[in-house]
Amino acid sequence: MPNDHRNGARPPRTLLEQLIKQGEATYEEQAAAFEKAARALGEPATMSVRHLQRLAAGQRTGHATPTTRRVMRQLYGYSLDDLLGPASAAGVATATPAGRASFADELGLPPHEVAEIASLAGHLVDLSVTVDLHIAADGLCSVTYRYHSLNLSDRPVHRAPRDLWFQHSRGKLDLVALREGTTRIALQRMHTADNVAKFACQFSPPIRPGETASFGYRCSGAEFRGDWYWRQQFVRHTRAYTLNVRHEGLKDVGGITATEELPDGTETLAQETISWDYDGDDLIMTFVRDHLEPDQYATLRWEHV
Repeated sequence: MPNDHRNGARPPRTLLEQLIKQGEATYEEQAAAFEKAARALGEPATMSVRHLQRLAAGQRTGHATPTTRRVMRQLYGYSLDDLLGPASAAGVATATPAGRASFADELGLPPHEVAEIASLAGHLVDLSVTVDLHIAADGLCSVTYRYHSLNLSDRPVHRAPRDLWFQHSRGKLDLVALREGTTRIALQRMHTADNVAKFACQFSPPIRPGETASFGYRCSGAEFRGDWYWRQQFVRHTRAYTLNVRHEGLKDVGGITATEELPDGTETLAQETISWDYDGDDLIMTFVRDHLEPDQYATLRWEHV
């Protein structure tokens, strides 16, 4: 007999009831969240607490309007039909999150990559990470991060921790959220020192299961003092990584080296994915890697003649 029955607790009757039980909001708060989402989407839909309770219990109350269906999909990440369907007795949703079957078509992924990404269910995956590093002639630099992420978990992602570390800085690092896409972020600072910033990106709206979001931020105030390199750590699965570097006033470069460090510590050369040129007196470099795992590193080094 399942533990739920032995403990006197009733297992969820629908996926919707399961998601509500797994969350930290009451039915009143969930109904309010529905109406807030409806306003944000411009949908003329409402939801009472009683109606939501009846839906969670599996009691269909007539044909749901298209507006209600769209808001439910946005709020919970599943179609209404899936939400009113059964949940697994083991407490794991058996339905397919909305968009998870279609994101491959949306992103134009080949079949072998679809299978690879699908195997990462339960994680937030970075489909792409682009870093733009701009170093002035006096060593002062700014770095801009842009992410395109896919939520393969069964819960909305409200925040994602990040950190930056530099050997040198000119005072405390300055962080600014980018406003380039539909996803808004706030930067919640958790720890800052002159050359270190630990923070979290807070998303509005949250990234729903099966959905993607693009967001980014810019950091300025760091300084390079003659040791020219950028070492990037990957803390989650990353499909594509691009590093763009502009180093002002570096008229002659003596050598450029790229390496990739695997999670087991093995280091390999990655020269084949470097391209570089000059733009006047500025050195411009691009370094790309793909299919990176957590605890991998990619490093680009360059020397001045």
